Amino acid sequence: MKYGQQLEHESVPEWSLYNLDYNSLKHEIKVHTTRDQATAIAIPGHQDATLKKFEDNLYGELCRQHDRVDLFITSKADEISRRLEHLASQIQRWVTKYSDANDSTISLKRQRRFAKYERELLRCGEEIHGLSRFANAQVVAFRKILKKYKKWTGSVTLSARFNENILSDPKSFTKRTFEHLQSRHDEILTTLLAVTPHFSEPSSPESHGHAAPEPASPK
Repeated sequence: MKYGQQLEHESVPEWSLYNLDYNSLKHEIKVHTTRDQATAIAIPGHQDATLKKFEDNLYGELCRQHDRVDLFITSKADEISRRLEHLASQIQRWVTKYSDANDSTISLKRQRRFAKYERELLRCGEEIHGLSRFANAQVVAFRKILKKYKKWTGSVTLSARFNENILSDPKSFTKRTFEHLQSRHDEILTTLLAVTPHFSEPSSPESHGHAAPEPASPK
């Protein structure tokens, strides 16, 4: 499997539009560094002014793609954080509303509300996991495209420059973790599950005024 296809698999399919454009970058590198191409500009291993110009342009494109990926990851992480806080607020109000209730019956409406919160938390948890997977896939893709350039040109300057200025930047998505989101998710889930005995257990037949049928006696 070619890496362009592998990236689609290793990333998150529904977010594929935000992946590093690996195939296009690979094509540009190949066109500008292969001897047999009509547009070839340099023999691999020999730096010249034309290759330097292409390398500068490629560096700029890599920076733009890094910023695009970084913006998506930052925006998605912020979105998940807002959803978690909104859920936390809803759950706290809901728990407070029913914690002092005198009735011991569990209404269908309350069971459905519990299930709704649980589903929303599950979706947030899945997206946190997906965000980590997406970010890791982009890191690998950037490193592979830099390695491809080095292999086809013999030049190490692009990799050194991009690693030092971009990938090693503490503000880069490559240095981010999502542990704070996972921890917050777990805290909210713990709060929700703490009231499970009160709000999530289905009512017994007796609670609806119907006695459970007696088992048939063997004849």
